[in-house]
Amino acid sequence: MTDLLVTNNDLWLAISGKNSDGKGALLMLQDRVGLPNVASYALLKAKRKALAEIEDLEKTRLKLCIQFAIKDEANEPKLTPEGRYEIAEVEAFNAEWAKVLAEEVTLTGVRAVTLAELGDAKITPDELEGLGVFLVENSDA
Repeated sequence: MTDLLVTNNDLWLAISGKNSDGKGALLMLQDRVGLPNVASYALLKAKRKALAEIEDLEKTRLKLCIQFAIKDEANEPKLTPEGRYEIAEVEAFNAEWAKVLAEEVTLTGVRAVTLAELGDAKITPDELEGLGVFLVENSDA
C-alpha cells in the first residue's frame, strides 16, 4: 500500500479547480471514457480520499470566514446578497487561509498516476496540470 503526501492546496485545486469553477481535474476525469482501468481506479481512490479531506478543509474555511466576518448588531456575521460572508480583515483572513492550505496531509492508500497509465485517453493540458501531485511523469518520480 502506498501513501501520497500532499498539501491542502493540492487537494483544494484537484477538487475545486484553479479558477474556482467548482470542478477540479479529479472530478472532471471521473467519468472520462477511454481512461485505462488502472489509471481510473487510482484516480477514483485519490478522489475519494481528497473529498473526505476537503470536507474538513471546508469546515476550517467556514470557521475562518466567521472569525473574520463583519458582524451585525447582534454580533452575527454579515452576509452579502449572494449569501457570502463579508470579510472585515481580508489580509488577515488570507494569511490564515494560506497557512491552512500549506499544511501537509497524507492520503493513505493513494498513489500518483503515471503519464503512461493514462494511455491514449483524451486529456487536456489543463486537466493534466490540474492533477498536480496526483500525476507523475514516470513511476521513478
